[in-house]
Amino acid sequence: MTVDTDLLRRRVEHLDGLPTLPTVASRLISLTQSPQTSATQIGGLISQDQALTARVLRLVNSAYYGFPKQISTINHAVVILGFSRVKNVVLAASVFGMKGQNSPGRFDAAGFWAHSLGAAVAARTIAREFGRGDPEEAFVCGLLHDVGKLVLGQVSPADYDTCLAAAEKSGDLVRLMEARTFGVDHAEAGSWLAEQWKLPPAVVAAVRRHHLPSATRKDRDSAAVTHLADIAARALQIGWAGDRSIPPIDPAVAGELGLTPEVMDRMVGRLLDDLDRAGEFFEMLGG
Repeated sequence: MTVDTDLLRRRVEHLDGLPTLPTVASRLISLTQSPQTSATQIGGLISQDQALTARVLRLVNSAYYGFPKQISTINHAVVILGFSRVKNVVLAASVFGMKGQNSPGRFDAAGFWAHSLGAAVAARTIAREFGRGDPEEAFVCGLLHDVGKLVLGQVSPADYDTCLAAAEKSGDLVRLMEARTFGVDHAEAGSWLAEQWKLPPAVVAAVRRHHLPSATRKDRDSAAVTHLADIAARALQIGWAGDRSIPPIDPAVAGELGLTPEVMDRMVGRLLDDLDRAGEFFEMLGG
């Protein structure tokens, strides 16, 4: 191990050199967790940022959401889509492309976010298909499941570049190389950042356990759905996950969900439809 794990955690806890969640997105997370919050409050908060407002309106009018009439105001979007979906759009618009200047040379930022968005769409589809958890929260879990790669890549770019090179050479999962170098993998490091961003416990658990969902009991559905979403995005070769391996599905999750070949075929078919509709959404985020 070449990196002090305790120092790494302290840096994450103090957001030292790491991305902070934009103010509007951070406040929105708090607001949407309160049952007393109104649509007017949500709309007023988002509208404080004109650039974000314009981007959110473009996104909610994309084919992914499929509304026949134009949504022209944030308040209208909140009423039509609901708090959770609007929060998803704001988070996606806020974190997409978040990458420090010190990330390692082998880090494919565009591919990283393509994989993250693919996993977000997959998680929403899987949660809906299997009735496991809130599909809208699942979207956030999928979007942020690999955020720990940003953490490790920015805290120690040279060491993370070495991890990426070793994974490429060996064909192993990059998380195995991370553990050898940092003492933790991106899942654990990402959960620390999710905690500092004050994300819901289910999202923190999904980020921490998306490779080992059977290792958790609390918020197990979130971890299991994110686990499947990550593997689906990898199998469909959506974006860049740091390596080219496709990890096996956790047997406990496969058993709990009854993942027969027929069920998998149906799920993949619906996921492909959702990904097709999300194409414009992806393009708008990247633009």
